[in-house]
Amino acid sequence: MNNLGKQLKRIVSLCLAVAMLLTLCSVALADDEVVEIDFWHHYPSGTGAEIMTEVLNDFMATHPNIKVNELGLGLGEQGEKLVPALVAGTAPDIMVYDLATVQERAMKGQTMCLDDYVAASGMDTSVFFPATLDCCTYDGKLYGLPYMTDTRVLFYNKDHFRAAGLDPENPPKTWDEVLEYTKKLNLTDENGEPTQVGFSTVWWEIAPWTMGWTFGADYWDADGNPTLDTPEMLEALNYVKELTAVVGEDAFQKLYDASMATGVSPFTNGTVSMCIQFNGYCSTLKTYAPDLDYGVALIPTKDGVNNKSSWGAGYGLEFTYKNDARTQAAFELGQYLVSTEVATKFLLGNSEYVCNMEVYENPQIQSDPIWQVLAESGKYTRMHHFCPELPTWPNTILLPEWQAALLGTKTPEEALADAQTNMLQEIENYHLINGD
Repeated sequence: MNNLGKQLKRIVSLCLAVAMLLTLCSVALADDEVVEIDFWHHYPSGTGAEIMTEVLNDFMATHPNIKVNELGLGLGEQGEKLVPALVAGTAPDIMVYDLATVQERAMKGQTMCLDDYVAASGMDTSVFFPATLDCCTYDGKLYGLPYMTDTRVLFYNKDHFRAAGLDPENPPKTWDEVLEYTKKLNLTDENGEPTQVGFSTVWWEIAPWTMGWTFGADYWDADGNPTLDTPEMLEALNYVKELTAVVGEDAFQKLYDASMATGVSPFTNGTVSMCIQFNGYCSTLKTYAPDLDYGVALIPTKDGVNNKSSWGAGYGLEFTYKNDARTQAAFELGQYLVSTEVATKFLLGNSEYVCNMEVYENPQIQSDPIWQVLAESGKYTRMHHFCPELPTWPNTILLPEWQAALLGTKTPEEALADAQTNMLQEIENYHLINGD
């Protein structure tokens, strides 16, 4: 093709793209037509449901040609209703669902690519926490809008710090400091029975992926191959074994069992000095330990400077195609729900950890030191790599081997080598079964 032909082809392609974007912007905006869309969210009742209804009423007041039919689903109901609806093609136009599995539904073709709608609207997706945007991206294309998420931080008891001669405004930044602080915070009575331990060793608080990230480990290389048995991962696993020994496995278990028998965690009742918990734990403490003087900090790392990390999940907004008018209306609603204005309402009204980073610039939130740590943690929060051959790999491959090493049934080297071997085998089996 000559240069003139190439130029004409580019001009035609550009015109078609512009026409498509103009179509997307104009669909469903006719004054004489009301477009009804179905929206399933995650607030069946309570304050969140009240805010959502208020928000939707405000949206419909400013978009009189769009009627939103809402349905709030509880945590258990989401899977029960959405999974079969997605398979049957009867899912709602827009839905709130698990952020960590957006890519799986995109791979199955159950949800819509949003690239054209985002481009047409001029939406700035850089306002979202990076990991949440990554979760909504499959094969280089966007299949969801980050909505609400979570993060994990270090909680510490300031009164315990004072009693141990530690600075209550200087929580540990390195894992070595955690060991030092823990030794000072461990307490026993006159009979040698534990009354307080320095750190919680519940596995989901110091999960293998979190610990590995903070030591510089990663679980997948640039080509998408598993790397579960790296030196960094071995160092993280050996550290957890050491931390468990310093805390005292039996001592922690006694206090943990006694505490959970009363329905509260050991940090809540003051028998554990430090723990790693998700942001929503602040609400738990407000309810069950309103007088507890506590602080929050980023999760420690190997050197206190590099590899700042946390583990998160959450919710995204996903869309299914019914027709152009309904899809455009649904996207309009999605944009509204993730906007700074609306996201701020959910944070201030229901303590929701929203994905829109602009919200945390609000003066009311800026003045809250705990929210500022949570906002900073969000920038470092990571989510599990999506492996199409085995999306459940963290819990089905890595975690069992990690726990085997902690229980002493395998050496750390054996456990991580087996995790790597098992992961490679699962990937190979998948491709054999699917004829890839």
